[in-house]
Amino acid sequence: MATQLTLNELMTTYGDAATQDRLLQLMNLRTILADCIIDKSYRVSEGLHTPLALTPYGTTVAEQVRKKAAPFYESRLLCLLELIGRDLLIDPIQTNITALKNEISKQIKNFSLRLPFRGARVLYDKFAIHHNEERYSLSRVETQELLADTPQGVFQVGKFVTGPYGLLTALESRHLPPTLALPLQHCSDLSCDVVHHVNLSTDHEAEVNEHRSTISKILERHGEMKAWRLFLETFATPASQLLDDTRNEPLLVLAGDAFSDMELRTVLAAILDNDGGKLRPIVSPLGVTGRSEDAVGNLNRAQLLHLLYLATSQDVRQAIDRLVFNGSIHVPTGETRQAVVNKHVLVGPYQGETVLADSQGIPM
Repeated sequence: MATQLTLNELMTTYGDAATQDRLLQLMNLRTILADCIIDKSYRVSEGLHTPLALTPYGTTVAEQVRKKAAPFYESRLLCLLELIGRDLLIDPIQTNITALKNEISKQIKNFSLRLPFRGARVLYDKFAIHHNEERYSLSRVETQELLADTPQGVFQVGKFVTGPYGLLTALESRHLPPTLALPLQHCSDLSCDVVHHVNLSTDHEAEVNEHRSTISKILERHGEMKAWRLFLETFATPASQLLDDTRNEPLLVLAGDAFSDMELRTVLAAILDNDGGKLRPIVSPLGVTGRSEDAVGNLNRAQLLHLLYLATSQDVRQAIDRLVFNGSIHVPTGETRQAVVNKHVLVGPYQGETVLADSQGIPM
């Protein structure tokens, strides 16, 4: 059994930039998988566990999980979902991250993995139709009913962006992680303008969910990972990102809540025409080709937001500013655009709220 590593030992073993980058990618993929919604029939696919290279410590833990009746595939994926005990459970260098990302992307596209769509009021309206009383949570059956016939959710962890196109890689990192707590209802207090959160449920009868507690208890017996927490803080969110006031995660939440589909098409088309060709190579394989207005003309709201998240914050901000100033997006004098359903959604390293847009554009 592995012994508890010190911070200096971790810096020596995992201190090079390449290892840290791959470890960060695994952490981001793990974050996405951990908050996906699955039904009880879900089984871990061969394509989801085969890319994983377990460390010797991870192999030992997986064997202990299997002794508790967890299936082989599930025991390996559980090592990714936990990722760290006394030591790493998954080898970041030997793991085929590209193949893992591609399999997750496929399962998002075919809805094996579900994420709630937070853009605008799609789920808010559907919730209101089916639930007249105030609710704090939904059962797994109610969650599946709510998400039926709605788009895949658009979220971003690092450079990985979920949505109707699967799992894509953005031009810059952001922190807009998946969540099962969604703003879905106003309360009966007429003076309260907060859209209150309702907790959705995944199915805990699915094999991989059923054994989450199993591996957690095993790792708890192995002791704390205090040194790992200190080590991750050295590179997971560097000071340069925390102090970067151009990141603008709230700007994308604002775009999803306060702009019409036509306005989102106008913004995306403007980015395609004016970003120096950065976005075209990413969206062309998705069939978004040709004249920008034609390329985005038939895209729905979820698709537009998914592609918009791929652009840099600077390009999104500049496009909105330019379009508001020249009147392509009409914001009359005195009108203020702000997120409504997602007004109090906290995003980014400092958990900021959404920004405003008025007739003068996005405030600096």
